[in-house]
Amino acid sequence: MHAASGGGGEEGGGEEGGGSSRLVRERSGALERSGAVEPSPWDGVDQLTFELGPRGEGTARLVGAALLLLAPEAEWRRAVGALDAGGAEGGAGDDDRAAAALLGGVVGASESERRSLARVGEEEGGEEGDPWPSLLHAALLGGGGRRAVMERARQVAAAAVADREAALGLAPTMSRLQGVSAEVHCVCSRLRACERSVLRSAADALSAPPEAAVSARLFG
Repeated sequence: MHAASGGGGEEGGGEEGGGSSRLVRERSGALERSGAVEPSPWDGVDQLTFELGPRGEGTARLVGAALLLLAPEAEWRRAVGALDAGGAEGGAGDDDRAAAALLGGVVGASESERRSLARVGEEEGGEEGDPWPSLLHAALLGGGGRRAVMERARQVAAAAVADREAALGLAPTMSRLQGVSAEVHCVCSRLRACERSVLRSAADALSAPPEAAVSARLFG
């Protein structure tokens, strides 16, 4: 899945159209630092990517990215201030600390809760780990208006998955392709089927409301 960091659109911060594209560009650096998104592996493609797994893995990162993009400007600046104060600049585990700092900022976490989120990030992250399921779970437990905020982020993440699956249905059929062998078309069709299966698993994981945050399917 891709989120445009150049000219494409993405939902966030209550803005539409070009404003949304600008928002993604402005926040892309911090999003990358947090590990919520990654640069595209393809040369010359100016997009950020979300990696999803066959059993719904990665959906918490997608919700986290939506949460950060939806944050009002004042809350976003507070989050970036917390990120900069933490000094996460690319060392081992810095993406986990950055994720905790940004999340704590946008949900208005207290100083003690920020420290708790930082510990969660360090314990659940690492080279092979993913801190986002536990970070979202811990932040949700803080109560207040966070349930509504996370519900909105979940809805945006689910819509992104649905849009991607719909786009797969727009792929040209063999009869509309010229100069493409049947073998190549067969391989492409199988890849689309594989991606569709991954997307449906993600949609299933995202179907649970925030109250189900303890579910192993989305929040580890």
